[in-house]
Amino acid sequence: MTIKQQGGIFGRNPTFNDVTIDGQLTFDGDIDVNSDLKVDGNLDVTGTGDFGGKVKVTEAGNGEVEVERISGALINLQAQSARGVIGTNSNHELQLKSNNTGRLKITTAGNVEVMSGNLVIGTSGKGIDFSATSGTGTSELFDDYEEGTYTPALEGMTGGAVTYTSQFGRYTKIGRQVNVFFFMHVNTNTNTGGNTGVSVPFVPDVGGSNYIYVGPIGRNTTSNSVITHVSFFSGIARALFFTPALGTLNGSAVTNGSVLSGSITYFV
Repeated sequence: MTIKQQGGIFGRNPTFNDVTIDGQLTFDGDIDVNSDLKVDGNLDVTGTGDFGGKVKVTEAGNGEVEVERISGALINLQAQSARGVIGTNSNHELQLKSNNTGRLKITTAGNVEVMSGNLVIGTSGKGIDFSATSGTGTSELFDDYEEGTYTPALEGMTGGAVTYTSQFGRYTKIGRQVNVFFFMHVNTNTNTGGNTGVSVPFVPDVGGSNYIYVGPIGRNTTSNSVITHVSFFSGIARALFFTPALGTLNGSAVTNGSVLSGSITYFV
């Protein structure tokens, strides 16, 4: 049956097997389709709400919207004045665009490629889960990476004060592992005692019996100029210096003009 643009009025609840419409068909209520709904042309959905019209798929199981690509068919998304597109290219790769710029791509090999911008983890504690790989580790979630600078300072000394000609520190944090480089050029030191150490950017989780090798760290003294290792105390963001002959480095051993620099790797 064909309904012409100037067609007649049908009775209540008419039933037809095949219907062809030459003009526009307008419904004030719902359309229930129990079988397939095939559209050979355009399906335009308009509305006046915050998001305009909607195409909604509701199913007791997993509702799906399936688009079969035929000769470059696309799903076009309009976001204000910026045009977004989901579709496939000539290599049959699935792409997502915003503002006509490629953003995300799924290749035919199954790889996900960020074409522009960054992959941003929006929730603290979430990241990239490698649990599908074999291993016996306690965690396979990569949830943290950070790099930056900090101002290292000598700590633990007593009886005086320290001034510096220059101080510089840099760190990289990968998961729980922290790599630190520090440089301190001491101008004056009036301290007379105390166990000397250097501040670090994060509090370690190791105790005082856990030594980490660091060296060499140069000082301008003629003896005991190499610091062989450091020790951390739980809950304190400080690496305590140890020397071959003196044990812990005494605050009075850091002379005016001393230069202390080195790198430390520890865990938080």
